[in-house]
Amino acid sequence: MNRICVFAHYDRDNMVDQYVLRYLEGLRKVTQHIIFVSTSRLGAHDIKVLERVCGLVITRENIGYDFMSWQVGLESVTDIASYDELILCNDSVYGPLYPLDKIFDKMAKRACDFWGITADADKAFHLQSYFLVFRKNLMATDAFKSFWRSIIPEQSKKEIIEKYEIGLTDTLVKQGFKPAVLISYTPSFPRHLWSMRKPWSFKKCLWLFIVAPLSGIIPRWKNMAPPSRKFVNTTYVYWSKLVIHRKMPFLKIDLLRTNPTGTRIDHYARVLGRYSDYEVSHIVNHLKRMNEEAKGVSSAGPQADASAGLRQDTTVSSRVNYSQSEVRRRPAG
Repeated sequence: MNRICVFAHYDRDNMVDQYVLRYLEGLRKVTQHIIFVSTSRLGAHDIKVLERVCGLVITRENIGYDFMSWQVGLESVTDIASYDELILCNDSVYGPLYPLDKIFDKMAKRACDFWGITADADKAFHLQSYFLVFRKNLMATDAFKSFWRSIIPEQSKKEIIEKYEIGLTDTLVKQGFKPAVLISYTPSFPRHLWSMRKPWSFKKCLWLFIVAPLSGIIPRWKNMAPPSRKFVNTTYVYWSKLVIHRKMPFLKIDLLRTNPTGTRIDHYARVLGRYSDYEVSHIVNHLKRMNEEAKGVSSAGPQADASAGLRQDTTVSSRVNYSQSEVRRRPAG
């Protein structure tokens, strides 16, 4: 199988972390060509290291988030029709925790046109964009090409998610293409309610304690939807069950760094040590650097804040072109 991968990267300290190199090594086992697109000002040493595993290294202006990095990477490919599959991924996860070749072997048996590791139903069903795979028949279509030509910088990350992450799945499904998901998890209703305890939002409490009990008395309330899995991001709340029982190949960095759902994570090293051969030191060292940045002691200077190390977008301007980017190809041989 002839595959190409476009990898989106950002690091506040303008470096390539060891966990990123570990990820790229895992990708090299399933793809013949990696295009590395970074919005950081990488030094000569990091670029030289990248050229050992990537066919092309592009550094560009820090606008447009990952979707614009993928757009720039795709624009550099002149022979996309020669590839059987396209992988789009980013550095927002640790992994792979399990070999990627087994995952691709499994998904090769699925009848679909594009697939992702996990999906989300928040606002609308969509494949989560940290790891996406598109097949040959889809890559050659006008719908696919048109979507990527439409990418422009947006004012906020919320707009990026709505227009591009959700919009990508929605656009392709409306064109008749079939998505698939590698890993899904449906918790029991009691477990689901327990997972929703943080935070207890007004909407959840309203349904649980007022609407549900009275729905049999007030008919029009019967159509009000109960709390569903869209309130819960399974990659956060059920991360350990996914890793242990579903062989989830990635762990979200934001889960360990900010833990937005208040999930228990203090045992992540034990879980990975028992079920994966992933080097936990990569995670420990990266989190240490990110935590130092959040305290304002990073190499980025005293202006570093709590968002250090996360995806950044500092400017809104017109579409990026190669006059704003530096492109380095791996030497032949």
